[in-house]
Amino acid sequence: MNGTDSFRAVRDRQITWGLGALSILGLLPLLVSLFGSPTRGYRNTALYTGLYIIVLFTALLSNRLPLIIRATVLIGVPLVLGITGLFTWGLPWGLPALLTFCILVTMFSGKRTGILAAGLTIMIILIAGILFRSGILQLPFDPRIYLTSYVAWIAALTGIAISAGFDRHEEDWGGLLKTEDYFTIGKWAKEASLERCQGRRFGVLEGGYNHSVLGRNVKSFLQGLSD
Repeated sequence: MNGTDSFRAVRDRQITWGLGALSILGLLPLLVSLFGSPTRGYRNTALYTGLYIIVLFTALLSNRLPLIIRATVLIGVPLVLGITGLFTWGLPWGLPALLTFCILVTMFSGKRTGILAAGLTIMIILIAGILFRSGILQLPFDPRIYLTSYVAWIAALTGIAISAGFDRHEEDWGGLLKTEDYFTIGKWAKEASLERCQGRRFGVLEGGYNHSVLGRNVKSFLQGLSD
């Protein structure tokens, strides 16, 4: 086996492993999307399901499909996810997938093709920016917050976590908040999560030592936090 054949064999194995990993890792986001469909709509879920089926069948038929088809699937999936994420939820969702696309193209097709992929990614982002500025593209939040706040990026990629300190209640040692204030705090957290991270939010009980009022304070908070 000469050097060229050895390189092709290594690349073949990498693509096969990549498709296998994608078919396994992609299952969890697909399930999350399916469970969230009743509240967020079925359009993206249909896209994710279709892409996952393509990846799964390509991985299962890996030994029978030409290398070019397998490589196209492995590289094309992050490109499609990047474009749809960018035009649906902005840079925090689209950029990671587009960067993955550039990396994969460079790995399997070389530096020159990788530069072209990077140029394509920049052009896609510019088009999205122009469409937003012109009012043609409407996002469910203001993407300009990502220009000034790193916290917005973290929230968009993960979710909003609330450290619920119920010990600040007026009948606890803090002596500051009323029961209805916890409802307002929960409502603020819900609104921020819908704006920045597709509604992903949760709270963690951090404090609250007067058990005679803790229950109704937690209930008030959860009522504000829930849909």
